[in-house]
Amino acid sequence: MHMCIYDLSYFTRDEEKLNLPPTLREHCSPFCQKIKSNKEGWNRCIKDEYFRAAQAQQQNGPFLHTCHAGLTDLVVPIRRGEKQIGAIYLGQAVTIPPKETRAAIVRLIRDFKFPAEELTGLLAAQPHITARRLKEHADLLNGVRDYVELAETVIGFRQTSHASVGPSVGTALEMKDIPTFFLDQLRPQSENIQKAIRIIKTRYWQPISLSQTAREVGLSDSHFTRLFQRETGFTFRRCLVEARINAALYLLKRSHLNVGQIAELVGYEDVSSMGRAFRKQVGASPRQFLRMQPPPWLVDDLASAQSPKEQKMPIL
Repeated sequence: MHMCIYDLSYFTRDEEKLNLPPTLREHCSPFCQKIKSNKEGWNRCIKDEYFRAAQAQQQNGPFLHTCHAGLTDLVVPIRRGEKQIGAIYLGQAVTIPPKETRAAIVRLIRDFKFPAEELTGLLAAQPHITARRLKEHADLLNGVRDYVELAETVIGFRQTSHASVGPSVGTALEMKDIPTFFLDQLRPQSENIQKAIRIIKTRYWQPISLSQTAREVGLSDSHFTRLFQRETGFTFRRCLVEARINAALYLLKRSHLNVGQIAELVGYEDVSSMGRAFRKQVGASPRQFLRMQPPPWLVDDLASAQSPKEQKMPIL
């Protein structure tokens, strides 16, 4: 059976002992990938994960949940204190009776127009187990959760200590310690644009312009503009804003800084300026985002980012 950990606060990226490959950060069986390949199927998966996250927040221990596509997981929440920071899933298994399984296949074929033979074969390849047998793995899931929560507690102390800086401490040293997941995913081919990405990565929180960057990499403004967009898929301005907002998202999730402090740290003159950029990118204000349950997955490559962005979710 497959196990995965949905990370709601970057803990699987912050510490080597908890670092996970992409295949362990989301449901990625061939059957699940097939369902997600359909836009409406992906949307229903999103609704399921929000429901599971809400259910996990209310549970004290492992519970069973069968998704819209007919697969069952044993789910246990991961917490730091009272805050839910993730969830562990075990199973991606078929536990429902054969009659219900056939009905699920018929519905998926009807709704998403999947080839019947292919979908039936993919579902048949999933583990088949009774719900009672799946629930017998609760102790295993609790053990994994206890390890993660203990490790995350230690990491949390480090992060709190580091991130309790004042609003005027926006130096390069501190900001260079903030992960740049978005920028790290970009893979430009030319040396000029690679250098430009390095410039953004080390200065995105400072005043930085297209013309200044173009000069530093040895290109004219017009040539730089065309080459940058062709190799990254983003305009220079949007790339800079993405870097700043992703840093703000990280600090909102991982630090105790207030919104004003974060705005100054990531390079905005005031809270309202960051708020406008934040709402455009995330679909909510920073304060609204703090009250929201964050989406229970991370986008691990830009090629798969289109569907989540349609849901007003940031590239993390």
